[in-house]
Amino acid sequence: MIRDIINDRMTVHTWLDTPIEQDKIDYIIDCASNAPSKQSIYPYTINVLTNSPEATAFKEWLYWNDTWVVDGIRAEDKDSTSKRFNGQYLAPLLLMWSFRIPTAENHNDMPYWKSFTGQLSRGTKYQVIADVTISSSFALLAAEEQGLRTGYANCHAYTYNDTILGAGEVEVMLALGIGYAEFEDNSDTPELFNFGYTVKPVYRDGVLEGTEHKNLPVTYPKEHHIFRSRKPSNDTLINIL
Repeated sequence: MIRDIINDRMTVHTWLDTPIEQDKIDYIIDCASNAPSKQSIYPYTINVLTNSPEATAFKEWLYWNDTWVVDGIRAEDKDSTSKRFNGQYLAPLLLMWSFRIPTAENHNDMPYWKSFTGQLSRGTKYQVIADVTISSSFALLAAEEQGLRTGYANCHAYTYNDTILGAGEVEVMLALGIGYAEFEDNSDTPELFNFGYTVKPVYRDGVLEGTEHKNLPVTYPKEHHIFRSRKPSNDTLINIL
């Protein structure tokens, strides 16, 4: 059941090298591309980064240079031991949703369609984000259904110029890492950098660069998790009228 998939899910930051079967990748992409979109505009492209040399190099660049971003700016001015790296971008399969100018010129609601072909208004911008969120949610559930693990990633610069994602300016709304992963036992892990038991050090060429969150099972005590402890109760989240 979908509820079981949701209740068992946890965000993954570290991945196994186990290849993802092509039929599972096809299934995930099919589910994501068939998600609903208002007026069937589909104002996005799903960029599928697998294990090709070009995709791997771009994912490595994202991890080391573009995944600790605040308001679109790489936060280099803080203490390096406080720097956090987002391993979702190193997933064997990384899906990145970028804005696409729709080409359905015969759309039956021309004024609505035309609003996506120029400078996005506040309303159409929200619609792109809504459509991307729906599509990525479908992809996440499809991946978890296939026995894979997932991790949302939204700590990148958003706009890229002349990269593997395409020529010119490409605006990326959201990313989702997908792959096989294992939980991590934290029972004997000492505290690191005041984050408690939830992170591990990240080294590059023998130099400490920062920290990365561990793969913690849903059974990990919420009160000891820097993010999960923030989740409000259902009484706060749900308003039954």
